[in-house]
Amino acid sequence: MTLAALWVAFLAMFALTALAPAATALWLRLRRDVPIRVFEIAAGFYLLNLAVQVPIFRLIGNRAVLLGPVLAPLLAPAIYSLIEESLRYLSFRAGRTMQGSRHADGALMAGLGHGGMEALIFAFVLTSTVVSVTFAPASLKAQGVDATQTANGVIVSGAVYTVSRLAAIVCHVGFATLCVLAYRRSLAFLPIAVLAHFAVNASTSRLQAVGGPWWVLVFVGWAALFGLLAMWVRREGWLRRWSEEPTPLATPAFAWPGMPPPPP
Repeated sequence: MTLAALWVAFLAMFALTALAPAATALWLRLRRDVPIRVFEIAAGFYLLNLAVQVPIFRLIGNRAVLLGPVLAPLLAPAIYSLIEESLRYLSFRAGRTMQGSRHADGALMAGLGHGGMEALIFAFVLTSTVVSVTFAPASLKAQGVDATQTANGVIVSGAVYTVSRLAAIVCHVGFATLCVLAYRRSLAFLPIAVLAHFAVNASTSRLQAVGGPWWVLVFVGWAALFGLLAMWVRREGWLRRWSEEPTPLATPAFAWPGMPPPPP
């Protein structure tokens, strides 16, 4: 019964966190005509981000403790946010497809690609645990790990994991929106994206280390904030497509003072 419940919980988590972003991206491709290539490039830049981060963290090792109890926990969030947002910003220079997708729908597609790839990696890590519990419980026991307890832990934490990954994807959409604003409005939005990402990582990781459900609630709060940001930017038309930009009213060849404007 435990294994059946484990697989039901796992498949539900996998569908919601790993498959849903790809399905949404396909919907954007079909209904909003956003190139699926944007999703793929954004996902690839997330992997590039990992390729840059891993050597840096290996080089740092345990030296972060030298910064003291206050600054040491902030080093990792600072590295994550700086590298990830810099590469996210640069991803919108990766070819004509990305350059032509610097609009609200393109930011949404890129956020799904970036966050979806992150969720997929988390899902694969969880997959290895579920497979080990199901097919190799003896190997876990040899390592001093109780398979039944591990399975129950996965089931209980399934909802928390799912909510946190979905919140992360929404945050990625918000970060992508800020990066596109850096192109379309002002470069000042790039450091804002870095600081916003840092705030999310620092607050949630610190609360997660303390324990309890508060970090998930804070994560959901951040996701709501960035979701509202993306919706507000779309509603205000800050990142409308160039084809949707309003054209100035045509002026007549001859005009006189006080002449009314031509009808729309």
